[in-house]
Amino acid sequence: MSAKRKILFISTLALGLLTLMVVVLVTLSFRDYGIASAKEKSKLTAELVRDALTAHMINGVMDKREYFLDKITRSENVKKMWLVRAPSVEAQFGPSLYGESMRDAIDRKVLEEGKASEILKESAKEVTLRVTIPYIADSKGLPNCLSCHEAKEGEVLGAISMIFDIDSFRSTGLSTTLKILAAATALLLLTVYLVGRLITPYTELFEAFRKSLHHAEEGDFTHKVSTPLKDEMGELAKWLNSLTEKLHQVVSDIDRRISILIAYNKNQYNSNPLIRTKEIIGELADVYKFRRNIELLDKKEEVYDNITAIFLYKLNLKRFTIIQVQNGIEELIYPRNEEEAGSTLLQFSAQYVHAIPLYRDSANNVFSGYMPKENEYYINASFAISPSVLWQLSFAFDQYKEYERAKNLVSVIYNYLDAAKAILHTRMLMEMLKESSLRDPLTGLYNRKFLEEYIESATHQALRSKTTYAILMIDVDFFKMVNDTYGHDVGDQVISGLSNIIQNTIREADLAVRFGGEEFIVLLYNSAPEGAERVAQKIRSRFSEMVFEVNHERFSKTLSVGISMFPEDGPTVWRVIKFADIALYKAKESGRNQVVRFHSSMLPDGFNY
Repeated sequence: MSAKRKILFISTLALGLLTLMVVVLVTLSFRDYGIASAKEKSKLTAELVRDALTAHMINGVMDKREYFLDKITRSENVKKMWLVRAPSVEAQFGPSLYGESMRDAIDRKVLEEGKASEILKESAKEVTLRVTIPYIADSKGLPNCLSCHEAKEGEVLGAISMIFDIDSFRSTGLSTTLKILAAATALLLLTVYLVGRLITPYTELFEAFRKSLHHAEEGDFTHKVSTPLKDEMGELAKWLNSLTEKLHQVVSDIDRRISILIAYNKNQYNSNPLIRTKEIIGELADVYKFRRNIELLDKKEEVYDNITAIFLYKLNLKRFTIIQVQNGIEELIYPRNEEEAGSTLLQFSAQYVHAIPLYRDSANNVFSGYMPKENEYYINASFAISPSVLWQLSFAFDQYKEYERAKNLVSVIYNYLDAAKAILHTRMLMEMLKESSLRDPLTGLYNRKFLEEYIESATHQALRSKTTYAILMIDVDFFKMVNDTYGHDVGDQVISGLSNIIQNTIREADLAVRFGGEEFIVLLYNSAPEGAERVAQKIRSRFSEMVFEVNHERFSKTLSVGISMFPEDGPTVWRVIKFADIALYKAKESGRNQVVRFHSSMLPDGFNY
């Protein structure tokens, strides 16, 4: 029920009840008025009869009294009237000749008690009032009753009973009541009509308020309130319109500005802009907190771990891979190995760009989705960390609803990656700078500085895991002659050629270092002495077969190699490197172009291990 109908209903009900109460009160008042009038008339009639009978008796015309009584009986509203003599009066004057004796118990009771009796009888046909009034002996009144009657003061001498017809009062009351009811009904209808006309603008305004606030609750602040009212309610409507217009401008501006700070897919958030803004600001705060956390991390691997933790625990993405492509080289960032990733997901990640549909979400992010068969769904997205570094992310799902949910999360994924982008790029640059400071710019091999940082940790790790290393100390024979004869550029060619041979000969687990000038150190991981000697001989042989050409002149060079074993020959890697250098010196003393294995006999007397 509308507010207007409620108000009209309540107003009508209240006025109707008020009208009913007035009618009832008027009806009861007329009834009471009729009864009171009949009672008053009975008292006057009783006094009139008493005085008249006394006058008749004094004047000796008692035979004329019937005429008088008949005259009174025929008066308006009196149906019956009779007189009753008390026993004391009959004893004094004898029985009445006119039947003035008790007719019923009411007469007897009045004569005995000396109190008037009133009895009202109502029926559908008539309304009557029976009134019986006693005559009391009184010497002080006019006339003096004791002057004629032999009675005591206050004794009951008789009574008069009258029956009045007061139906006319009821008829008059009913007629008056109907007139009042008609007038009240007309007034009621007029009042309801006027109230309706009066409150209609207000109820319409309230309804407009309700609709406007309902739209505002749903996030629509464009709904305006219109009203013809010019009073305070009209001003209230203007204020509400002004408020909703400002809210619309503020929410739109916030929505626009947030879209600058963070990309988001509207399908992911509530359609109500207020709630959506709250959710997006919450997401923005989470991204900001994530960025602040990873800013404190020193290593890019730690940043990787934080990103994967967001995917796993915040976004609830359980199966995914992150492949980093840098200068055409792919590196599996997550998971750590291909077995954990799964061959199917890796295959999809590698081949997703071929014949797989692309999607563009509301945040303008482009990604691909693929459903090769039932209960097998994939999403792939690319993100550029830097101009030379690309991340390729692949997600796998076994339920379609999870696949659809993840499609709406692409913008969130990009937001976290975007927050980490600069930090990752910085960490990568720092590692590249550090890496460049630890590598020889000519050969690309690690330099002596790296070896100094690496040796200590490598020694502890090797001792814990009982790992062995074979140390090769390599030196180009008569290298100074090359620089002096052909120049340093040719000398660099010789060094580069040796570097390539070393890298192509050793394993990936082995470590090659340009120790300085024409000297190289190679750490062969878990190599036996025989295997180390084979590698050394292979390097020596291949280098001796290398031909260098300068200004149509061709020449070749040879190597000398010293070998020592860790921990067999010494307790530390540095000590073993020293022993390899001693073996190298021995090789040069023995004629060069040879490989010499360290032996303790090469040490000078008194050398302390």
